[in-house]
Amino acid sequence: REGLLHIYSVMEGCVEVSLKRTGLLPGGLKVRRRAPDWHERLLKEDKDRDPKYWQEWVNLIALAVNEENASGGRVVTAPTNGAA
Repeated sequence: REGLLHIYSVMEGCVEVSLKRTGLLPGGLKVRRRAPDWHERLLKEDKDRDPKYWQEWVNLIALAVNEENASGGRVVTAPTNGAA
């Protein structure tokens, strides 16, 4: 249980950091970070955390983790987000 809670904490921290980072991802492709804007939009659209938005939240978290991984931050999932 302690180990799983630690993994959860690390993953949650990764998402938190990613949702605050704006600008471009590192590298020459000039890929704009999308997670912070998406998060802001979801907070406005889903103030009461309606269950109909569950997939939007899951996808946002996956994107945030991908962007954090791509920026050289803490890697907490497989590249496909398939496993911790």
